[in-house]
Amino acid sequence: MTREDLRDLVVAASIADTQDKRIAWAERALDMGVSPSPNLSTLALLSVQRTPNSWEAEDLFRRSLKEIGLSTPDREEGLRQYARDVAEGIVSGTVEPVRGANEIQAVTEALGYPEDIASWAGFDEYLFLAVDADEVSPYCSGDAMISYIKSEADALLDRIPKKYF
Repeated sequence: MTREDLRDLVVAASIADTQDKRIAWAERALDMGVSPSPNLSTLALLSVQRTPNSWEAEDLFRRSLKEIGLSTPDREEGLRQYARDVAEGIVSGTVEPVRGANEIQAVTEALGYPEDIASWAGFDEYLFLAVDADEVSPYCSGDAMISYIKSEADALLDRIPKKYF
């Protein structure tokens, strides 16, 4: 597993705050080649249950992290690194800009609108695409919206340095 893979796994673990995200994290870890420890394998197998027990998923998740020797940063740092990863994807073209902007906006909200990423707080794609009766946008075109998203994503990369754990 590369250093980048390990970082991605740690960031994903630090933001896995629901049963479904924890199960998906386990499946991803196994797909990435992490050794299938008993707790990790059991957690991944919960995906086939109709209604897995959330307490069991939380316990298996915690034990899986310990078994494979991962420690996660605090949730705030994990969210910041996730926002940075999404921004990097927008800039590189691997993440669709509007979807990425919506994800970064959700992170901004979850973090309580910190100053360094506050420009994402009010993102609403429908404001950009609003049109008047003559079908002329009083805001800007879709292309201008994509350009704005990409420039904001690039600026976010400068404000949040990439960290390895």
